[in-house]
Amino acid sequence: AKPSAEPSIKALHKLGVEVKVVTGDNDIVAKKICHDVGIPINTIMLGDELEHMTDDELCKDMDLYSVFAKVSPLQKQRIEKY
Repeated sequence: AKPSAEPSIKALHKLGVEVKVVTGDNDIVAKKICHDVGIPINTIMLGDELEHMTDDELCKDMDLYSVFAKVSPLQKQRIEKY
């Protein structure tokens, strides 16, 4: 992670902004980066799981997840809607 990431994340948290991670990287890499920059990990959703969810389910459950890993570009667009 860039050196500016951790202070930026802390500043966002102080403002009450919840930071979520959406990445094509695997969950192991995503957990490491979150740990390094201070993003709490609630639950991780993988792209394979997302593929089986309806848009209504995703919208309803969005707050449960802090990390979306191994997602495709199309899945990223779907996540961004909510």
